[in-house]
Amino acid sequence: MFRIARVGVIARLAVAGAVLLGAAQANAGPITVSISGSGTPGYDDYFLEQEGVENPDGTFTLSGLGYGETFSCDWSVTVNLDPWITGTFTMTNISGATQNYALTVGLPVPGGVPLPNLQGGYIGDAVNGTQYFDGGIGGFQDSSVTFASVGATPIYQARIGATTVQGLLLGTFTASGGPGAFGDISQLAWGTPIPSQPGSLAVPVGGNINVRATFSLTAGDSVVLPVHFRVDPAPVPEPGTLVLVGLGLAGLAGLRARRS
Repeated sequence: MFRIARVGVIARLAVAGAVLLGAAQANAGPITVSISGSGTPGYDDYFLEQEGVENPDGTFTLSGLGYGETFSCDWSVTVNLDPWITGTFTMTNISGATQNYALTVGLPVPGGVPLPNLQGGYIGDAVNGTQYFDGGIGGFQDSSVTFASVGATPIYQARIGATTVQGLLLGTFTASGGPGAFGDISQLAWGTPIPSQPGSLAVPVGGNINVRATFSLTAGDSVVLPVHFRVDPAPVPEPGTLVLVGLGLAGLAGLRARRS
């Protein structure tokens, strides 16, 4: 189902998928993908609803092709209730000027994730990194491309609700030298092996995790953005391990007492 409508301030794309996990599993809730661009206010709004496709490993995949006044975006998102989000977005600036974009993909976590938890994620494919192209899909070639962060905001932000727990990639990245120029930025990862960084913020019951990408892109050019964010409950030591730790501490205490 498609709906085109007029809006104010920014052109944006919102995508929601209701993922059904069956009677024995919790519902993943509405998976959301949104993109806003700095085009002429009041131009258009694109909205799509679809269900996720269940994969053999229990994950769910959503994909689509969306348009705004200043962009076209081919995207695919895979989610898991662990929870984690993996997505790849191919964004093309179809306007005649540099534009700023804000892209968010979110996953509701109905049961929440308590502390302690472990977190991690990345921006950029392990092999190809983050790629940016002069021209790109549906764009036009002028022999250069610039992909950049907007002010002091990292391009990649892993968030719990509205709070950023990790930001990555600040700077301006330019490729030139002729029609079809392209560049790439090596993958940047955190909490490796993912997830291993102790989290300082719990995902509240009924909350969500999300990945946000904020960037600028020159006219007619494209960028391919692979992103990932994962939060796991920290493993609880087995009872036998706790007993061994307790005995070890008691032994150290006894040794110190004898020495004194």
